[in-house]
Amino acid sequence: MKYLIDYITYMNIVVSGWPGAGSSTLALLVAHNLQVKLLRGTDTFRYIGKQLGYALHGEDRIKADTYLEVYWGPIYDKYVDYVLENKDGYLIESDIAAFRLGLQDNIYSIFLAPSLKSRKKRLEVDGRKEEIPVLEKREKDLQKDYLRLCGLDWLDLNTVIQKYNLVLDNSEMKIAQELEYIFEALGEKVEKPLSEIENEFWENGKDYYLQKLKEEGLLISTEEIIKDIVKTFPKAVNEMPPELRDI
Repeated sequence: MKYLIDYITYMNIVVSGWPGAGSSTLALLVAHNLQVKLLRGTDTFRYIGKQLGYALHGEDRIKADTYLEVYWGPIYDKYVDYVLENKDGYLIESDIAAFRLGLQDNIYSIFLAPSLKSRKKRLEVDGRKEEIPVLEKREKDLQKDYLRLCGLDWLDLNTVIQKYNLVLDNSEMKIAQELEYIFEALGEKVEKPLSEIENEFWENGKDYYLQKLKEEGLLISTEEIIKDIVKTFPKAVNEMPPELRDI
C-alpha cells in the first residue's frame, strides 16, 4: 500500500543517528509505509565482521567496526553517494551520508540526536542490554574514525544541523511523534493513524518488517549490496586486504 503522493518516488531519503538513537527502527517503518527500497549499511559491516570471526555485540563489535571503517567504510560511503546521486526511490540508513553530500534537492535527510541517557534506556527496552556498557565508547571511536577518514565531527550538533534537513532530539519522543514530524516535512499525511503504526511495531518487532520489505521486493539484501559494490568499484575492492577481498 502506498500512503504518500508520487513525490516520494523521485527522491531519496537518508536516516542517520547516533548509536542507539533508534534510526534502524525509524528506517524500517518509513520504508515500509512509503514503500521505498531500504538499503541498510550496518548490515554489510555486521555480515563482513561475522565472516571475519567477530561477534556482533560488545567489544568485538567495536573492534570489527574500527577495522572495517578503514577499508570497507570508504568504499561503502562511495557506493552510498553513487546510489543517492544516480538512483531514485531509496531510503538509506547511514551514519554520515548527508555529512558528505550536504543538502541536496533530491535527498531528504533525517538525523536522530537524543541524549546518551535516553539511548542507554532505549537499548535496555529493545532487549540489547549487552550493548549499553560499550555504547559511549563505540560512539567516541566512530567520532575518531570519521574525523580521521572524513574530517567531520558527527557528534557536533551544530554540524549535524547544517548538513541535515530534519534533526530530531527524540529523547522523549514516541515513534508516532517521530513519524509525524517526518511525514509532515514530506508534505503529506499517512492514511493509517500513526499510533496504530507504532503499536503494530511493538507487537511485531523489527524482523517482521524486514520480512515484509523482503516479500515486497523493497529490502536490498547484504549480498546484493556487496555484489553491486564489487561491480561498481572493482578497483577499490581489489585494493582491500586479502581477507576482505575474499569475502
